[in-house]
Amino acid sequence: MSKVISLDYFLEVPGHLYETEGRLLQQLAEGKRVLDIGTHHGRAAAAMAATAKHVRTIDWYQGDSMIGAPDMDVVKELIFPLENVECLWGDWIEWWEQMFDHADYDMIFYDAAHRGPEPYEKDFLALVEDFPDILIALHDHKPNLPEYRLAVEAMNDFAKRTGRTMFGPVAGSSIVWFEATSDS
Repeated sequence: MSKVISLDYFLEVPGHLYETEGRLLQQLAEGKRVLDIGTHHGRAAAAMAATAKHVRTIDWYQGDSMIGAPDMDVVKELIFPLENVECLWGDWIEWWEQMFDHADYDMIFYDAAHRGPEPYEKDFLALVEDFPDILIALHDHKPNLPEYRLAVEAMNDFAKRTGRTMFGPVAGSSIVWFEATSDS
């Protein structure tokens, strides 16, 4: 059974997304076909689903330090039933290489694997560099936290390399975004 949700539904979903961030994502996703990389509990997917045309969300649920079977259970209960959300399980990079078609999306929200010696933001941003017609949004632009330094550098380098303006973060948020620069 599928269900249509209210603008506030995402507040019922656990996760690390502040209310102000969810509201911002609702504005950015309005009427768009969205790819959400890094589902976790599905809070961002639920926020965007309230205004987006369609949300496809992917995570791997491998039981690492951030994501595991209990998180998948939350997604099955709260996100699976949403009318305009499609949930995928797996490694987003493998999925991207096999199935991604940029013509399917107006927006991509990235919120996965921010920390470590090589944050995935760098890989993700290299992949989307050739798609100026897609709005790109990323979570966790936290320049004051050392563990996010490399991810923040990747975001800043993307802006310099592509000439796209980085917007945000706005008060109460760590989300930054790059508007689409041409019509699709």
